[in-house]
Amino acid sequence: MINVIVVIRIRSFAAILLVSVAFVNMACSAKAGLYKVYRDQSCGFEFRYPSDGKLIRIASGADRVDLPFVSGTTLCDKYILINVSSGREDSPGDGLQINGMKLKFELGSEGAAGSIYDFIRCTVTFADRCQIVLTFVLHSVNPEMFDSPPPAFDRAKEVLPFWLILASLRPLPDGSSPGNYPHAGK
Repeated sequence: MINVIVVIRIRSFAAILLVSVAFVNMACSAKAGLYKVYRDQSCGFEFRYPSDGKLIRIASGADRVDLPFVSGTTLCDKYILINVSSGREDSPGDGLQINGMKLKFELGSEGAAGSIYDFIRCTVTFADRCQIVLTFVLHSVNPEMFDSPPPAFDRAKEVLPFWLILASLRPLPDGSSPGNYPHAGK
């Protein structure tokens, strides 16, 4: 078993994430039946997401995958926004690389009318021709809005699928042509 320690620095925030590569490989390949594959022809990348996730086509170059979550808590929605555009990000990333791709992370939170939107945004320049932005969103209700609020959601448990999805991000196999790998949303 190989363990990788990744340090993500965002505005003086440092988080240490311990990822068991053996666990990620098992979750993303040995149990592949538990996952669907999202493929993008224009950039030539793919990643796995839970089989009970629902892919929604938003617009050209933009998709959303609604992800399952534990109900009965303050969490009311969990999803990933996928945006693909031509061009490249000049930032060297935050020091994390997955499958040879440098990643840049942003963390944030926004409030709106009793709702809280926490997000992790990961930007990847892929093959020096495309920019991929994966934004993982946890939409919860503000517990202060209730006389008797629902229990708080387990943030660590709900965020784990994002790290597994991110760890599965990879280029399409060598020699593949876009016609052989249809976009999951088309």
